[in-house]
Amino acid sequence: MTEKAEQIARAYQRQYEALWASGDANALAALYTDDAIFTAGKVGLGRAEIAAALNAMLQRGWTAVTINILHVRETACVVLVISEFTASAQERSKVRRWVANPVMS
Repeated sequence: MTEKAEQIARAYQRQYEALWASGDANALAALYTDDAIFTAGKVGLGRAEIAAALNAMLQRGWTAVTINILHVRETACVVLVISEFTASAQERSKVRRWVANPVMS
């Protein structure tokens, strides 16, 4: 792993967490490619469906996400990241948590 790849991964992590906290599903969806598949909670194919899935999650109270970067690898002009994330929601004085298995981003 190069230092530059690590910096790119960390910058993306910070941006994703900040956009999630802002509640802007369209801005979050813009981080995905046109043909991306989103499979956390709801399934979405492409930015419009991903925005709808993210908006549904945000509307249900999933207002915080933390990304834990497990491994970064650079190949040619692509930075591959294995990460896991924890989403949190406040519901009637209870905090719900959902931890996703490590995935390649």
